[in-house]
Amino acid sequence: MMGFQCSYDRFGDIVMADGVVVQPRTGARFSVGAGARTAGVYAGRGNEEIILATGPRGGTFLGGSGNAMISSGLVAGLSSGRKPTGFFRPISPGIWMVGGFVLTVTGSSAATISDGTGIVANLTTGGTAPVGDYDSTSYGATHYNGGTAFTLAVAGEAGAGGFPSAMVEVTAGTAQTGIFESADQWNYESVDDADWTISVAADGSADLLHLTDVIATRPAGNSPANPAGIYAATTAGKAAFNLTVEEPIDGEPFDVLVGLVGRVPRVGYVYLEVEEDAGALVAVRGPFFVATLPAPSGDLYYVEIAYSDGFAMRQDQLGTIIWP
Repeated sequence: MMGFQCSYDRFGDIVMADGVVVQPRTGARFSVGAGARTAGVYAGRGNEEIILATGPRGGTFLGGSGNAMISSGLVAGLSSGRKPTGFFRPISPGIWMVGGFVLTVTGSSAATISDGTGIVANLTTGGTAPVGDYDSTSYGATHYNGGTAFTLAVAGEAGAGGFPSAMVEVTAGTAQTGIFESADQWNYESVDDADWTISVAADGSADLLHLTDVIATRPAGNSPANPAGIYAATTAGKAAFNLTVEEPIDGEPFDVLVGLVGRVPRVGYVYLEVEEDAGALVAVRGPFFVATLPAPSGDLYYVEIAYSDGFAMRQDQLGTIIWP
């Protein structure tokens, strides 16, 4: 992949390949991205400090689908050692990761952040896991805060844009078909009949419901960030929506086919922050994502890498950046 190339995955998440910024006249050279293990302020998230997360295809994961988790509460930055804060990207059902730290949901209101050796912090207050406050363990305090206890605040990726809509098809019977729009990561509602919904659970299972009745179900083990798949009709679903002469009491089996249709990814700019000192390149930070590109200020400059209009990514910089 070429340096600084930006792309979407099917959920609308943005990934940018690592790249290099050089200033030939001074010999300055900066590797930029997750592989460079840099850290910086993520301007699109209220200026919280993050450690850049490696994307599924390499490079830097910049979110977009709303499925990422953000942990804050310690001053991050590799100059002061690795910290369990940042932009946790989804790995598998109930698991998110950033910089070697793993956030794992273990119950409806229980979750941990670990580093591969020990548990760094446990969810103690909040609503549905993984969102809430995580208090450090003695192990976490010793290894990441000089022995002092700390609390991490974990929040969902707010303001990141919409989720994909779902297209529902039925192999037989009269269950609701058509577009189901997403209310959030876990819930979808038919645009034609609000009595029909899809509910996705953290373990990857999902249900098609009519009011409160489960009409068809998808087993656990699928992605909790994705409602797509084959849902098998339940006994209630067959009886209510596929009665036949051959099966006048229990009804005939049928499948519900759910796929993703379209997306509403983030709108804005992927950019780098470049710092000079008397004309010499001294620092490059990023990549970052922000709705409105900042204006240059003093010795700080902002280099646009790509722009997302909500439907496609316009690539404005590809390959090595030569700084004057």
